[in-house]
Amino acid sequence: MDGTFLFGLYIGLTVVGVLAPMLAGAFRVGRGDLVRPALIGVFGALAVLIVVESLFEEGSRYPTLKGQTFLIGVLSLLAAAVLSWAVYETLRARARGYEPSRRGVYTGVVVATAVFAVAQGGLLPAQFLTATARAATGEGASLQPLVEIVLGLSTATVVGILLFQILLRIRPDRWFSAVAYGLLAVNAAGMLAHAVGNLQVADVLGGTGEPVYSVYAEIPPDSWYGTVLTGLLGFQYAPNTFQVTVWFLYLIPAVLLVLAPIKFGRSVGGHGGRGKDGRW
Repeated sequence: MDGTFLFGLYIGLTVVGVLAPMLAGAFRVGRGDLVRPALIGVFGALAVLIVVESLFEEGSRYPTLKGQTFLIGVLSLLAAAVLSWAVYETLRARARGYEPSRRGVYTGVVVATAVFAVAQGGLLPAQFLTATARAATGEGASLQPLVEIVLGLSTATVVGILLFQILLRIRPDRWFSAVAYGLLAVNAAGMLAHAVGNLQVADVLGGTGEPVYSVYAEIPPDSWYGTVLTGLLGFQYAPNTFQVTVWFLYLIPAVLLVLAPIKFGRSVGGHGGRGKDGRW
């Protein structure tokens, strides 16, 4: 498949892989109104990245490769932290019941998750999008790259909608929580491993070493299934020992928390994670 299409698919999947489970969880507790704020967060974050990328380019003081790698590492680390916060707040809501005083917190956590789902890639998505748009204008312009990246993003959107619909149909609620928030936990673990790898390349962390495994031959990065694995689940092709250790140290307790949520307190009025009106 063409690299431009696959990159557009990858960018889209990194976002929908996080948003689909989060918004499905919001719908299950009557917060369908969070779709609009989440989409505003996605497009707002992308707009900010494009503006920042344009300012760097116009000023001819673009960050070095090491600087960009460091930025991606930090943003991936923050994205993993925000996603962990999102899972915690959701499980807390389901365990303690409806708390009107925290309504704004639930809205904020969904918007923050949407923002960092986009921001985790640093300036790279913005660079690619602006370069593609530039190639479609001016002398010798070609619409093919722009069409391909739009098709990639559109395909990712369709995948996200299908994932969202599938999650909504999972019964009972405990199985929904296990699948939806398990996916978020896997995503967060992948973000952490990605952050560690980038911070190692930027010489902030040591211990790069030899990879624990390498599956470049079995799962080519330029294949559609390789793109789906990396985009939706944060799959690593050749992680080192540090990355694998961080991945497991995060994922195991996170999955245990999802499968058997800590009782943060008694449910209010026996409504579990919902209020009398079925909303957070």
